[in-house]
Amino acid sequence: MTTEFNPQPLDGAELVDFLATVALFSELDRAQHTVIVGQLNHLTLQSGERLIEQGASGDSLYLLQQGEFRVTQQNSSDKTIELARLGPGSVVGEIALLTGERRSASVYAEQACSIYSLSKEGFEALRQQSPETIERVSTIIVERLQRNELQSILFVGERFAGMERAALAALEKELELVSCASGEQLIKQGDASDSAYIIISGRLQVLVDSVDDHERVVYQLGRGQTVGEIAMLTGGRRTATVRAIRDTLLAKLTCEAFERLVRAYPMDMMRQFAGSIVTRLSQQISCQPKKMAFSVVNLALVPTGSDVPLTAFCQRLVQKLAMAGPTLHLNAQLLDEYLTPQGIAQTPLEDANSINIAHWLNCQELRFRYVVYEADDHASQWTRRVLRQA
Repeated sequence: MTTEFNPQPLDGAELVDFLATVALFSELDRAQHTVIVGQLNHLTLQSGERLIEQGASGDSLYLLQQGEFRVTQQNSSDKTIELARLGPGSVVGEIALLTGERRSASVYAEQACSIYSLSKEGFEALRQQSPETIERVSTIIVERLQRNELQSILFVGERFAGMERAALAALEKELELVSCASGEQLIKQGDASDSAYIIISGRLQVLVDSVDDHERVVYQLGRGQTVGEIAMLTGGRRTATVRAIRDTLLAKLTCEAFERLVRAYPMDMMRQFAGSIVTRLSQQISCQPKKMAFSVVNLALVPTGSDVPLTAFCQRLVQKLAMAGPTLHLNAQLLDEYLTPQGIAQTPLEDANSINIAHWLNCQELRFRYVVYEADDHASQWTRRVLRQA
């Protein structure tokens, strides 16, 4: 039996109680809920109306108090994929609000909806009023961002398009999100296998030991690609060393989880992983290096002092590089224009919100042939990040 739609807004106490049921805010205390309530605005949508358009700029998050949302995404083949149906207590739009990115999906009212919105201005006001509240909310949003990126790879991308939706849903539940810092070793050649990985963002370098005891790069891997499945399936030792050359987010699939999935969906699992395994095994046997999967070039330009006209030089360099392919110029000021809040470029690498920046920078590598990073004229947090990305 459906509840009769009531478009009237909740009173203050009712809205505080409602926030406690929303997953995004459930870990906060009542005082923090009260602070947030002061920045919320009420609106209603009729069935079929669009709330969010994919590709639009993000300026608000939305809490569904009553009704149902339908979330869709248009893939690279212009096919519209339904990602989810969301009920009361759901939140949409929070990722674009936090990172400043454009909307990654469209959201429609599947039925009449009563909604509360938190604008970018309201979000920044909360940051001033209660920074600890926003810090906690931001951490939760980052976790949702990571999970949404994984869902996009599994359900929208081309790489897993041959799998049944039920198999993909089961696979998603078995995956654990893990991170690998730039320069960190993920897999060592010769070690026993315990898992495989799907790359959500970032880049990995695959190396094998050569006859002269030096490592030889055989290929690089990026978003949506898998690594580690050869040894997992064969039960043998790791056939190569894998190292992160960017801060990389991965979804880990353990051997035990894979065995459960194979028992439930044998054709889907074996078909998905078999092709890449055959290709990689043949490359290992023939010792023929694969052409690099990514040809993006990241350039870091670091001035020797404050009197160096680096910005002007970068602009001229970008103009020339653009003749060879799409080129992006980034410095601290430009990043602050792309993302929010102001000053985000100086976020420490160790800060939880640094994940947002790393994610956005990794996404640019999918869009540009060259990325020119202009460092500050001193050892700032932005300069540290520039050196880490290039």
